[in-house]
Amino acid sequence: MSNKGSMRQLVTFAGVLAVFVFTACSPGTDAALTPEATSTPVIATVAPVRATSVPAEAPQPGPDSDLSAFLAEIDARVAEIRGIPEPPPVPYKFVTESGMADFLATQLEDPEFLDDIKMAEVLYKLLGLIEQDSDLLEEYSSLLNSQVLGAYDPEEQEFVVLQRGAEFGALQELTYAHEYVHRLQDALVGLEALTDSVDRNDDQALAVTALVEGDATAAQTLYMLQNMDFGDLARVLEESGLAIEAVADVPFILRRALEFPYVEGVAFVNTLVAAGGFEAVDDAYAALPDSTEQVLHAEKYFSREQPVRVELPGGLFPDDWDVVYENTMGEFFLKAWLESLGVVGRTAASAAAGWGGDSFLLATGPAGDSSFVALIVWDEPSTDPAEFFGAISGGLESGGEFARLNAGADAGVRVFDGPGGVLAVANLAGTRYGTVTVVTVAANLREAVGLLLRAAS
Repeated sequence: MSNKGSMRQLVTFAGVLAVFVFTACSPGTDAALTPEATSTPVIATVAPVRATSVPAEAPQPGPDSDLSAFLAEIDARVAEIRGIPEPPPVPYKFVTESGMADFLATQLEDPEFLDDIKMAEVLYKLLGLIEQDSDLLEEYSSLLNSQVLGAYDPEEQEFVVLQRGAEFGALQELTYAHEYVHRLQDALVGLEALTDSVDRNDDQALAVTALVEGDATAAQTLYMLQNMDFGDLARVLEESGLAIEAVADVPFILRRALEFPYVEGVAFVNTLVAAGGFEAVDDAYAALPDSTEQVLHAEKYFSREQPVRVELPGGLFPDDWDVVYENTMGEFFLKAWLESLGVVGRTAASAAAGWGGDSFLLATGPAGDSSFVALIVWDEPSTDPAEFFGAISGGLESGGEFARLNAGADAGVRVFDGPGGVLAVANLAGTRYGTVTVVTVAANLREAVGLLLRAAS
């Protein structure tokens, strides 16, 4: 999570997950892929084009090379599918795994991102989302290196595509097609300006990322249906299968954050395409989703159901403490948090679905201690808080890393001794937002419960 969404702003990635998302789609099963949404698919076998060389960073092939001509064909086909005129060409590089690792390492060196990842590490450890001895930067870097197949950098306006051998095969073709959609998006709306517009709200920034990646994956799917046969697809799945296995040991919250733009994002975009073709997707860039809630429930996007702007009261922490992080969790984060605690998917989805808005603070003290407080408001205060409280209490009680404490039980407060400190959660009525859920984490019981009560005052 970040105040500015640094990685989302710098580079738009094509991940292995995009490959698996479109394998589940076929004409007749998804409204966005029906003949009404595009021309009749033409299945064609595309012979592999051999790259001239594959050093860590290969130079751009000459304009007369077979590969350059083939890429120009992909550009034209993707632009036609997407309905956006071809912009001027930009440089592209085909790199080995070491070249991709170098490229990603450069992106991860961004000072703003490093500050953000530091704050996220503190937050995740307080909530028990990652191990206390984890290095989040190392975890994130490992995840990207195992999953990223290509990238379009809107700041530099260039493509980078992973190529493991001398042959430019089906996986590289699809990755390039996905990345070219990002080039079209950049020409249409300006991806940097797009992410700048939501740089103070992590939940909305993730929703916008889902729009961008869902758009690219939906168009990539149509490209695959029109231009590749089942043999090509089999080779793609075989080559990318090992990368999917590589995420098995990655912290759940990181894995779900990577999946969300491709899985839930493409479902959201398919709903837009079903309603009005890719023109409806173009329109969405002028009327961005306001939250992951709107991505998860497209009807709320169409009705423009706005999140409640939640403000936590001042004076929550001692004068010598500093608030170092302030942001919004959102429905997706709440759902993923519940799932990480072992709450069954449907139960977690239902418990998080009543989200109406939230705000959280992360603060640090002079001795290096950290505390967390979040205030969550709900669509239906008479029922939604109780459902979420039951789900998170059950998850915390059944989770191996949290031990239930008896304190506060009579007042409707659940308190747990967790890996990041004492976690307290309660539903409190009579606030200016009605009945709300407050979650706090602090070094000891007194501080956690005291922070909880002050937050609802």
